[in-house]
Formats: sequence, C-alpha cells, structure tokens
Amino acid sequence: MREEFLDITHNAGIQTRIVDCLIEVSFEHIQNKESFLQEYELFGEKNNDIISQVLHTIPKEKDTTSVLILELLAQIYQKLAKIEHHIDKSSDALLPLQNKGVINALGHGIVCCGNAEFVPNGLYYLRFCLPNMPYRFVAVFGEAIDAKVIKITTMHSSDIMALDSYIANKEMEYLRQKRNKND
Repeated sequence: MREEFLDITHNAGIQTRIVDCLIEVSFEHIQNKESFLQEYELFGEKNNDIISQVLHTIPKEKDTTSVLILELLAQIYQKLAKIEHHIDKSSDALLPLQNKGVINALGHGIVCCGNAEFVPNGLYYLRFCLPNMPYRFVAVFGEAIDAKVIKITTMHSSDIMALDSYIANKEMEYLRQKRNKND
C-alpha cells in the first residue's frame, strides 16, 4: 500500500517519504473552514505546552544526565497526558465528525487512508492522535489529491514538528529492524 501512496503523491508533484502506520482518524468533507476553526485553534493551544517544547531539545543535549532526567520526566508526563486525555474526552465537546477511518501511512504534509473515499480536490478537516511521547492530538485541514490521500494545507507549526519527528522515528525504527534482520 505504501508504494501506491508514493505513486499518488509523486504523480501530484509531491516529493516526500512515507512511513507505514495505523492511527485512528476522524474526518469530515467540509465546504469552508470557519465552523471548524475554533476547535482547530483549541488543539493548537493544548499542544503548545512547555513540556512539548522542551522535549524537542532532548536530542540536542550533550549531558547524558540531563537527557536521562528529561526522558524520565517525559515518560511521567506521557502517563499524565493519557489520564488527562481520558478526562478531557469525557468533558470536552469535540465537534462530531461524520467519518472515521485509519491512517495507513504518513508523509511530510500527507495523510494516507487506504479505505477512505475522499472526494478529489475536496476540503477536509481531520483529527487524529500521534503516538509520540507525549501523545499529541492533532487537528488539520487538507485537500484530497486522490480518493485515498490528503495533502495537509493548514497545520500548527508545533504539530508539524511533532509529525516530522514521528516520521523520522518510524524511519529509524524501520532501518533498525532491517539491520537486525540482516545480522
């Protein structure tokens, strides 16, 4: 399926790497952004906390003690974020979205759903959870370039960094698995 998604993106003039994944997604074909902008902005504010910002500096740290402490704090934070999400999920009134599906692959600025039937050139609002550390709930706007592929058109900058980080981690995981098979 990954190769099919790569062909679709390349035919649309989009050069990106694509990684396999299985992430639940809610989405809706929309006529305009206005009715979804408030929720979109709310997601951006929730994801822009100090821990999320500090976690992006971990790989840049040279002091291993600091890295270890930050990683332990991040694990604690991730567990608290899960608990908070379950509480928020029951109390927050998210906009009901008409469709649910599974993201089968992600690329930089690309969402691929193998079983979706997007309307080409249609505008979509999507909500999903990136399984980064900490879990990150993301809302994006995008345009369907195919019945299975959405090109992200609007996304918070902090969410872009989280998505890019997730893709890079999946690529590293794939390379480690490939190397271990060859050993």
